[in-house]
Amino acid sequence: MFKGDKIQFREIGSECGFYRYKKESILFNYWIQWSHFSLKIVNIVCELSLIKFHKFTHFFFYIHPMYKLIALDMDGTLLNSHKEISIVTQESLALAQKSGKICALATGRCLSELIPYKKELTNVQYGICESGSLIYDFFNKKIIGRKGTISHDIALKIAKAVSDEDVMIQIMCDGISYVNEHQIPLMKNYRMGQYESLYRETSEKVNNIIETIKNEKIGIEKINIYHTSKDIRDKTFKKLSDLPLQFAFAEESSLE
Repeated sequence: MFKGDKIQFREIGSECGFYRYKKESILFNYWIQWSHFSLKIVNIVCELSLIKFHKFTHFFFYIHPMYKLIALDMDGTLLNSHKEISIVTQESLALAQKSGKICALATGRCLSELIPYKKELTNVQYGICESGSLIYDFFNKKIIGRKGTISHDIALKIAKAVSDEDVMIQIMCDGISYVNEHQIPLMKNYRMGQYESLYRETSEKVNNIIETIKNEKIGIEKINIYHTSKDIRDKTFKKLSDLPLQFAFAEESSLE
């Protein structure tokens, strides 16, 4: 369904790829960013005052009938402060689909990290995952687009640069998360404690993530490096900044 020129824009902390929908009016880049910000504000208001979120969605789509797609981030947007998709948000997604709109996720998460929300996301058709590295069709259960993988040589340089540092590394391969099993209980040290249960549930656990990276047979789509502080994160970035990659500062002290 999505064909044509790719639209690149900088989301808050990441690079995402979107495709223009040829059959409908052009989905302007500035509108996507505006809607992303606006829905964050509305989600906060809904949590605090219990305003029916679906009323906003109804207004949003009928005032702007030309818009056919709404793309939402997960963390900090679709999810509330408890990492849950509220009932009113689920109602809003259902209303959007019933109104003939296309709902999509635009997230830094990989496919396996969306499994806990499978029931709540039945009205979401597409997942633009791993900061745009992989696009998945939930309705037809298949990958429909890939941005490519990190070359093996560059992956080895990243592994070498952080091998002596106290960091936690996550790699994403074919939509699956891989992490060191022994580091999951220590995620709070890396400012990622709120995701510990998610990693326990959805990640593939390995004994040595560096050795996993060295495996030439694995095509790595994305690498996240979690640090104990922002200062250490900044040092890692300086080591890697000359590599031909796109970087993003995320969470409290993460480098993606």
